[in-house]
Amino acid sequence: MKRTSVTVLVVLAIGVGVLSHAVLTVIAGRAPTPVPVSALTAVLLAALAIVLWRLGTGVKRLVNREETSIDALSAARVAMASKACSYGGSGLLGYFLAQVVIALPHLGAPWFRQHAIVAAVSALACLALVVVALIVESWCANPPEDDDESGSGPVRGASAA
Repeated sequence: MKRTSVTVLVVLAIGVGVLSHAVLTVIAGRAPTPVPVSALTAVLLAALAIVLWRLGTGVKRLVNREETSIDALSAARVAMASKACSYGGSGLLGYFLAQVVIALPHLGAPWFRQHAIVAAVSALACLALVVVALIVESWCANPPEDDDESGSGPVRGASAA
């Protein structure tokens, strides 16, 4: 599995942010208030980051050949979950930053101020999720194989299939 590119994640966040800003601007022009952001969103994203971190430590122990309750199949699932969280977190980061930008001109109004704070906290939770996902993904990398002295071992890069 190839490592997730930080550049791709940044481009994804910017792209979703620009698209979200355009859509939210149209919606804001037709409604008195922007699309609401629940405070529960930040809590759930932070909880997801904590669960991913916890699962990642099990994978790290497995890769280091330490005692753990996780097996190879579960480690592969954690690797895929970390990749999905990095992409999903980046997209959501763009969306929540667009929500903050929409609310910025109206910070004098209490509802918009609360909206901006909740969206900013959700964006920070998304950023934390992306960082945790990238760290866990790095833990999921296979360690380099021990070199076989006799030369009878498998060829590096060869497929097992």
